Amino acid sequence: MAITQGTAAVWSGVDKGFSIDAQPLPTLRPGEVLVRTELATVCGSDLHTINGDRPTPLPTVLGHEAIGHVVTTGGGATAADGSPVAEGYGHEAIDDHWLFNGGFGDHVHLVAGTGLVRLAADLPAGGGHPRELRDRHGGLRGTTGGPDR
Repeated sequence: MAITQGTAAVWSGVDKGFSIDAQPLPTLRPGEVLVRTELATVCGSDLHTINGDRPTPLPTVLGHEAIGHVVTTGGGATAADGSPVAEGYGHEAIDDHWLFNGGFGDHVHLVAGTGLVRLAADLPAGGGHPRELRDRHGGLRGTTGGPDR
């Protein structure tokens, strides 16, 4: 049975905080990728946002450095074979099509043009910070294809 829903920690600002929301998974457009999140880090910019020191469009899903596995693609994307990937993302407002726009969810919806790094299949997600893993594995070697959002 195909999974049709996911869950994300949606940030709605300092006054409202986080809510854990079930959302439908997206119907992907060409070049888009859906990644099942295995690990997401808390970045300094996330902390600044939560503390109210850094404005960000709301509501949003924070956590823009994550590791996960490609679940499916909208076609025209590379690294779509279920390989582990690392990505850097986030700090954008969610919209009707883009509900999983950060790593603090069980899935991340990558729009066309997002950089991906294929990781070794035997590399544990806890083996390092996503940015360190990305740099150690040759920078952004694959993209989802198509124009940036």
